[in-house]
Amino acid sequence: MLTMTSGASYNAAAPGRHFLRQLRELPILLPAWLIAYPIGRIFPRNRALIAVIGREDGQFSDNAKYFFIHGASGLRDRCTMVFVTEDRRTRDALLEQGAAAVLYPSCAAFRLLLRAGAVVADSWEWVQGGRYHLAAGAKRLQLWHGVPLKAIERANLKRKLSRMRALTRLLYRIYVKLYARYPRYDLVVSTSGFFTAASFGESFDAARVVESGYPRNDLMAPPHRNPCACLASVNCDDRALARMRELRGRGQRVVLYAPTFRTRGRIPSAGEALDYAALQLFAERNRLCIVLKRHPLVAGGQRLVGLSHIVEYQPRGDIYPALPEVDLLVTDYSSIFFDFLLLDRPIVFFPYDLDEYQRWECGLLFEYRDMAPGPVTYTQEDLQQEILVALDGGQDAFAAQRARVRSLAFDHAAGGAAERIWAQLDRILNGGPAMDCTT
Repeated sequence: MLTMTSGASYNAAAPGRHFLRQLRELPILLPAWLIAYPIGRIFPRNRALIAVIGREDGQFSDNAKYFFIHGASGLRDRCTMVFVTEDRRTRDALLEQGAAAVLYPSCAAFRLLLRAGAVVADSWEWVQGGRYHLAAGAKRLQLWHGVPLKAIERANLKRKLSRMRALTRLLYRIYVKLYARYPRYDLVVSTSGFFTAASFGESFDAARVVESGYPRNDLMAPPHRNPCACLASVNCDDRALARMRELRGRGQRVVLYAPTFRTRGRIPSAGEALDYAALQLFAERNRLCIVLKRHPLVAGGQRLVGLSHIVEYQPRGDIYPALPEVDLLVTDYSSIFFDFLLLDRPIVFFPYDLDEYQRWECGLLFEYRDMAPGPVTYTQEDLQQEILVALDGGQDAFAAQRARVRSLAFDHAAGGAAERIWAQLDRILNGGPAMDCTT
């Protein structure tokens, strides 16, 4: 029997949380700039001590996670990496695995940020709560958390400012400076020269952008590593992953549906884009396991219960260890499809609200179909048909397009990104310049 727990169909929670956090930060900005920042600039730095900060509230996921794992497991004799998180469960899970982690805010975290030779992050939120000010004298490395299909960071800021009136534009510029919203980085990681030119170069104030690739994509370099071993298992949805493997072992193909978030408009996984009862019947008839992975920013929406062929993956869980188990990806505008290209498996696109998304969200950098190497569908009926064609049609009609987009997105498709990034950071910490990632 299918049952659903209700959830909001409008994504107001994420912008609301962001606004409240900005308000809570106001009282600490004065002491942060007057006290923490000057101390952070002059405090002696330990070049062998690296602070890694997870996105949003310190999630153990994405590029920060896999760069941290590389450092914690392979660089123990060369440096000490400490993960900084606001989530106590994440801190405790890492400590249980023998890794170094601190809870922010705490005295231990303050000391770490004052002493660290470098701060590594994969989103912009790391600057909040005084962390930017405490780490003022450290080198800054930005890994980011996706190959950009749309405008990000400073490019998006420019787009926003162009739409504002003069007074609003002035106030927003003050906000940007006051909150250190777009800091300068010593190193920004890109995945390819194409995307450095198309996005990363203008999106960050960086001394150097290097095309090293993403640490999270090292998982997909063959042979695929055991995705839930040791530290990599932290923040995985073990239950969902076990269910995927169980159904796959029974001969079912795994289809992952991973839509991105909307700051305006409706959430595609909240019920208005898909009829889940019909999707369950479709999956059952065609021996499919359909995995639903909401974006972390829409966690807490509608929940599905009683669906034997639809598996929900925790929205804040790390999906990347599960990708080698996926036979076909369905997405809309999420950068996960670039990562999935490294597996060279079929992708079906479901941008059911394309016109609305282009009107309200960050501007797309490309014509959508030019960068979508797979069938583009707008209705559930067409989506289901294209899934079957991709899995059972015999001829792979989009193989050449996937190869073309993959060559644009990645200069390195064979793994090794974390080690290339560490080599760049090591050079910077020891006073040398970053170099081109040619190997």
